[in-house]
Amino acid sequence: MTNKRVLGIAGVLAAVLALGAIGFAIGRQAGGDDGSPPAAAAGTPAAPAAAATPAPGTATAIPQAPAGVDPYTGLPLDPDTSKPLWYEPYYEAELKFPYFEGVVAGITISYQWALDAGRDRKADPCAPYRHAYDLEAARGSKVEIRRPTARPFLEADTVSVIICNDGTPVSAQASFEYPSDPARKIYGGNFVVTRYVTERPVISPFWRAHRVKEVVVAGRPAAMAVSPLPHLEFGLSGLAAYHDGVLTQIYAFNLTERDLLAVAEELLR
Repeated sequence: MTNKRVLGIAGVLAAVLALGAIGFAIGRQAGGDDGSPPAAAAGTPAAPAAAATPAPGTATAIPQAPAGVDPYTGLPLDPDTSKPLWYEPYYEAELKFPYFEGVVAGITISYQWALDAGRDRKADPCAPYRHAYDLEAARGSKVEIRRPTARPFLEADTVSVIICNDGTPVSAQASFEYPSDPARKIYGGNFVVTRYVTERPVISPFWRAHRVKEVVVAGRPAAMAVSPLPHLEFGLSGLAAYHDGVLTQIYAFNLTERDLLAVAEELLR
């Protein structure tokens, strides 16, 4: 695979980090003068039970804790989001835990990022290739991305599709967001999805080990990382699945676990 193509896909991941940082900064401003972020949709229904098993490399036994308390951090699972800076202890607590390294749902996960991770240069199908900037270019292909309906997401932004010289799309990425509606206690969220053909499913999402689990999405196994408060519109989360030679990664900000699973279900079915 050419360096340009590798760097192009890697650039998507850099954009994800920027997206999360920008979203958090905007959220704090939009949340109110007290600095509280719009990441606390009080009363959001809890996510339905997913077919989950502990991911390899994570604790097999959940620490004991009183009801309503996070067994890992000791923080309440139903925080008073009206208080200024209520979210800071949750972010700080996560920093104390190691990043996950291991294999979940057939995907190798490591926080030690390498530009060629997951890409087999010997099997590069694109030489040369071209870019398209409309998701229509990937429609009907193995890397097709559709706008999800789990939330009122806007049209895709920052779209990029890599197409081989034979006309076959082999990589696609796009970001989606849904606007805030404070009157309905909807505070907005966004996610970036990347899909690309590879023979080596390797990702470096910087997931905390105690938040990683294996789930079943669209009838197939997937790796998932939940936020500290998965029932609220709060924090970073993600999901990855590998099927039929295509690796799909979703990086989410301010999506509930329920919404993330719904988005993944639509993308993967």
